[in-house]
Amino acid sequence: MTTKFPDLYPYISELLTPTAMGKGPLNPLGVCVHYLADRDVKRAYRSLTDSKVLGYHVIIDRAGKMYQTTYFNLRVNHAGEATWNGLSPNRNFVAVALASWGLLSDDGKSWTGEMVKDTAKRSGNLSKNIQVWDPATLAQETELMKILSWFVFHGIDPKNVCGHDESALPKGRKSDPGGVLKRSMSEVRNLLELSKKQGIS
Repeated sequence: MTTKFPDLYPYISELLTPTAMGKGPLNPLGVCVHYLADRDVKRAYRSLTDSKVLGYHVIIDRAGKMYQTTYFNLRVNHAGEATWNGLSPNRNFVAVALASWGLLSDDGKSWTGEMVKDTAKRSGNLSKNIQVWDPATLAQETELMKILSWFVFHGIDPKNVCGHDESALPKGRKSDPGGVLKRSMSEVRNLLELSKKQGIS
């Protein structure tokens, strides 16, 4: 007997107009991690819903608050041309985004020209080159691992948790989440495999 995947994450802070970005039915087989390219969740969400092109199921703000924008049984367009383990992230994966400017210029400016304080110099998932990033907060990293572990508990294979940068085609087209996270996505998958073995929800 197959158990239906839950529609809602039980620890969200706010549910935002949950069908606004839905693009059809979704049976989640994986999770794709992004950064928002903005620190302001509500501003970015308004832009996403206005454009009706991109969307994320869950956005994690700088304080670690979780905003779910779409039920997990609805697909959103978040990855463009991409593939991971033979699956299309757009058609098969839940999208989780961190509120961060993401990859910055060498002098610490966002794509809008805003100067970002407390930057981090790290490599991304695809390159050993050191670049400047707007790093996720400890609260964001903690909540990301919690929700990813929850997805795994509900049947997502840790091998199907990827970064947008890892899955986007052609390779190198995207940088998210890259060095926004302290851990590489391969390290994240290893930790999720461990949580699966331990039955952590």
